[in-house]
Amino acid sequence: MQRSFKATLYNVQSPTWRLALDWVIWVGLILALLMLATSIFYGLQIGHWRHDAFLYISKDVAALKVQQEGRWLNYLLFDVLQFIPGHLAWFLNLIFIGVGFYLVSKELGFSALHSSIFTLCCIMFPGLHEQNTWPVTSLPASVLFLIAVMAITRISWLLTPAFGILFFATIPSLYFILPLAILKNYEDKSWRGFLAMAGKGVLWGFGMIAGYLVSAFYNWQKFGMFGFEVASWRDPHPAHDLASLSANVARYAELFTGHVFEWLPTWGVWSLLLTIVFVGAGIIADRKIKPDFIVKTSYVIVVMISPYLVLLGIGILLQFRSLLPMAVGILAFPAILAPAHARQVVMALLIFGIGLPSGWTSLQGTRWYSEFTRINVRNVEEALPRRPSAYSYLVVDIPDIEGYVKGIQDQMPSGLSPLYYQEFMTQPDRVISAFTELGAQTIIPCQIWNHEKCSIIRARIADGTACEDNLGQVCVIGMEENYLLVSMRP
Repeated sequence: MQRSFKATLYNVQSPTWRLALDWVIWVGLILALLMLATSIFYGLQIGHWRHDAFLYISKDVAALKVQQEGRWLNYLLFDVLQFIPGHLAWFLNLIFIGVGFYLVSKELGFSALHSSIFTLCCIMFPGLHEQNTWPVTSLPASVLFLIAVMAITRISWLLTPAFGILFFATIPSLYFILPLAILKNYEDKSWRGFLAMAGKGVLWGFGMIAGYLVSAFYNWQKFGMFGFEVASWRDPHPAHDLASLSANVARYAELFTGHVFEWLPTWGVWSLLLTIVFVGAGIIADRKIKPDFIVKTSYVIVVMISPYLVLLGIGILLQFRSLLPMAVGILAFPAILAPAHARQVVMALLIFGIGLPSGWTSLQGTRWYSEFTRINVRNVEEALPRRPSAYSYLVVDIPDIEGYVKGIQDQMPSGLSPLYYQEFMTQPDRVISAFTELGAQTIIPCQIWNHEKCSIIRARIADGTACEDNLGQVCVIGMEENYLLVSMRP
């Protein structure tokens, strides 16, 4: 008897095949766990965080984040967040988000093993680890994500808009993933059930609108401006008409392709395409498009493109660290749409084709950032006679920032590179975070603020009365009134 195409394609019913696939998946799971554990090892040794991390800024600067990005929840929690250690927040972010993904995948009907694979593939996305270098800033959103998943799946999906308001008050990207949680208990596969699920999606979309409006209203109430003040570095391209909107669509479509190749190596992209073709062939073999397929496909696509979709009107620069929903949507597409008896094959392809290369990129980037920041902090500690917190003012001159950064990189293990870190450390405000981490209160970087004391630093170095015998990268010039003068050099 001739076997059907579908039976041949998904022939994983044999006990031998199933056992072999289980072993393959377990090997991938163990390798992924080892990569994640190594990333955590280096992450917990990071020397300092990003220059505008919540631990380093004043409440006035936090208010500026409200004006520009609508983060009023972070602003209201400012006094509490300031007391949370950065490394603890860094670790908790991974835990909260990871548990949230595991709960979502379990609600979607995945086994414990497949849920673990899907979760690891998601939390090893490099952009998430880059975002986590603002650990305390990210913590409210991570906590909200876990609470939202539990509330939507165990209490009521009607709570979705409330979480939209809260997510848009901190980091909204995690809100874009919630449609996967709404798919829970999707049992009515008829067209009536399709319409009900479409209504839930509309409610989720309403949560985004409500989140924006509440944040805009908060700005109006506190600062007298309804909306957000978009920073120039975000390169906005507002859509004034259909032509400019179409230009933004084309721009983001090109960015989407670039982001996928930035995330995955070429063979990882081919693995992704192979997985999608595998699932698609099975769907075609069914010879019938069912309502539940349309619902699941629509929800996954919405998750995938939501970071781009919400910005079409303003056309701002989209950072790689904001693209976790894109990665989750890409991973969820084959994982959710594959028939249950074919999910083993899909999970094996995902963990080896996407999860492991993604985890390796995250590990390399985290290690690079950890090594760089530790050396930067050590340079400062070895040069200053006392901790930076002991001085009222620090004036820091970095005449050759690229040379200073290269000097640090020369001390790092060979073979390391920033990889996915798009904001390299070759800017003065990035490097002086070492002083802030060590307790400095007021830092005056000469390359940003040409203070009168900066000329004293340069004059003393030029006439040879300072730093000639100092072999380190950080040199203390001396005290001038209440100012400690410091030079950072190659």
